Amino acid sequence: MTGLPGLALAGMLVLALAQGHPARAAEPADLTIEAEVSPPESFEVDGRMGGITGEMLTRALARAHVTATIAPVPWQRAYGDALANAATCAYPTSVTPERLPLFKWASPLGQNDWALIGTTEAGIKLDSLEQAKRYRIGVYQGDARQSFFEAAGGYQVETVNSNELNLTRLEAGRIDLWAASLYTVWFERQRGVGNLRVVLTFRTVDLGLACNKSVPDETMARLNRAIQSLIADGTAAVIEAPYR
Repeated sequence: MTGLPGLALAGMLVLALAQGHPARAAEPADLTIEAEVSPPESFEVDGRMGGITGEMLTRALARAHVTATIAPVPWQRAYGDALANAATCAYPTSVTPERLPLFKWASPLGQNDWALIGTTEAGIKLDSLEQAKRYRIGVYQGDARQSFFEAAGGYQVETVNSNELNLTRLEAGRIDLWAASLYTVWFERQRGVGNLRVVLTFRTVDLGLACNKSVPDETMARLNRAIQSLIADGTAAVIEAPYR
């Protein structure tokens, strides 16, 4: 691919996906889903959710005959709303041991390789994650990687409230490494940023739909069966292939 169309989610997207037919206006959606715009995992394309997890979620909802409204919100709000509000879910959410008991899950919508990203100019080399303690690491506020480094202790973690700021700070030399998804390098290269390099890949996690515990078990079971069918019939691999 040479670029990603429609990277900003605009307004409220209503996915009327029950059996592939539009839902009647009077029928409430089964779920309220709040989405972080996080290309290439999640973005809007042609008026619908695209990207790896966006496409997987859209197809899983259709196969499971579950209707949902999807709205773009900042990540910390999405996460907090899924914790606090009935029938509310957030994605793409990293599935970690700390988060598992907090939600009901539909996963995997994809996998996320966590990486430390540097610039070709800086030329940083790491043989282990332990060696990264010598460097300033930029992370997105509220991201699972922030929790990971803070729990491990000894890392110089600097947070910002917009992930795009980490790229600016990295190129300006205000941080040494950027902790992000391995897909970040792919995405930035599509935008013409050619000086990024993967210094170290250090963890792989599943990405999923994290739902409030009020969501019925049967709804979650249908979504998980749909996800497994997408994996089994090869659809998931087809969705992911353009981003490799």
